Amino acid sequence: MKLVNLVFVLLTVLCGQKLAAQHKKESTAIQAVSKENKENEWILFDKNEGVEFYLLNKKSNVNPTVNTLLKLQNTNNYQIVISFIPQVICSNEMSENYPKEELFIEANQHNLLTYQICKQGTFPKINLKELKINKR
Repeated sequence: MKLVNLVFVLLTVLCGQKLAAQHKKESTAIQAVSKENKENEWILFDKNEGVEFYLLNKKSNVNPTVNTLLKLQNTNNYQIVISFIPQVICSNEMSENYPKEELFIEANQHNLLTYQICKQGTFPKINLKELKINKR
């Protein structure tokens, strides 16, 4: 089963059919559930308007946290502007909203972002709220 379809199924189960259908249709917010993610392995969790979203979790060598890396791959033949509000969720009790991100990504290039708030032993999730992708 493709990961995009898995996200759709998870949203259907967790949030109801209406929200899942909205996700599949508009993708204004996406969520990467990284519990099945093996450490040090990039996982493709969504594709939207020519942008591929990858997640990687890696233990920090410096402190007892997990580095959560988000890779945005522009597969379009033109530059894009992408904006979203990232939210990293470590557990039911802990999450952190980061400031709004606005990135310019050249045609067929990628951008990497990293977040570091979760303790080792957790499986961070990431929400991309208010996702907008525009041709530049």
